[in-house]
Amino acid sequence: MPFVLWNVSDVDVRNFYIVQPQLWSINMMNATDIVFDNIYVNATSPEAPAGYNWVQNTDGFSTPHLLHPVPGKTPQC
Repeated sequence: MPFVLWNVSDVDVRNFYIVQPQLWSINMMNATDIVFDNIYVNATSPEAPAGYNWVQNTDGFSTPHLLHPVPGKTPQC
């Protein structure tokens, strides 16, 4: 996971760009009052059949125990 937030509060994450993550791109555990703004995540498969681009287990966000997320702009996943 490229970006893990653990046991934090009052955090701003802005202008973050992730390409081809192997698993979840951003994982937040025991986090409170997190702001996300201008986040870009892209997981594509160049070997997928035409018309399909399904990549397994590459969610943009994993949020166990996240309280009070504060969205900025809509994340691009």
